[in-house]
Amino acid sequence: MSEQERIQELIALKSLGLLEGEDSAKLEASIKSNGSDIEKGLREFDEITDFLLYSTEEIPAPENLKQKLFNRIEFVDKTIEMPKEKVSFLEKLRPLWYGLGPAFAAVALFFYFSNQSLNEEINELNQKVSTFQEQTLEKTQKIASLENELLSKEAMVAKLEQNISKRADLVGYLGNPNVIVIDLGNLKTDINSLGRVMWNKNEDSALFYGINLPQTTQEKIYQLWAIIDSKPKSYGIFSVDEEGNGVVKINYDDSYDSIQQFAVTLEPAGGVPQPTGEMYLAGSSKL
Repeated sequence: MSEQERIQELIALKSLGLLEGEDSAKLEASIKSNGSDIEKGLREFDEITDFLLYSTEEIPAPENLKQKLFNRIEFVDKTIEMPKEKVSFLEKLRPLWYGLGPAFAAVALFFYFSNQSLNEEINELNQKVSTFQEQTLEKTQKIASLENELLSKEAMVAKLEQNISKRADLVGYLGNPNVIVIDLGNLKTDINSLGRVMWNKNEDSALFYGINLPQTTQEKIYQLWAIIDSKPKSYGIFSVDEEGNGVVKINYDDSYDSIQQFAVTLEPAGGVPQPTGEMYLAGSSKL
């Protein structure tokens, strides 16, 4: 390609607005050295460009201009990098503002912020529910603990009432001048137990009080006997408390004079018609 042809190509590119870099600098240098001819060529190409839209004839472009344009397009395509940043939801909506109008974008924004507000309310509500459940569980556990403590206290009160009742009976017998007291001695060498029968001769009742007797299992129970005419007769069964104390209130139809002896044995739970177990206490009714 001759220098003249090269200058014409540069003039055409400048007229089309495609001249840049070294080519632009070269054309400027040519204008300075041979300004009148090149400026005339530029004016002619500008006039041609202005009338291209109204022209019905095909105007041939300078040689290699088409290839030059494609080379520049390919160069620009390879050098431009698409942005890799994450696009936010609001930026994604931007085309809607121009393509579908501001009304649609406003509706989309309304639903977007409404959804955010709803999610915040749901999260807050879930947190309140979780806190309420934790508080309810804690209160339920406290209530259960208080109920167990109340049951324990009620059992203690019932036991105290029972002991008070027994002691009241005991005090009533001890303060009555018509009551005869019969001591039952300990028959075991490894324990220090004793028993007493308080017999009211003017009433058909008596009270036995056992002290410091060994604890029993659920399968065993103590049984009080009266020996009448050399034969044992059951006067009741009893268990003992933590201190080994037990009480039997006796309602009898036997005369005191017919009783020869009292005894306490350890028998199967529920008692037996005749004594079968070990004898722990015994005492004569005759003073």
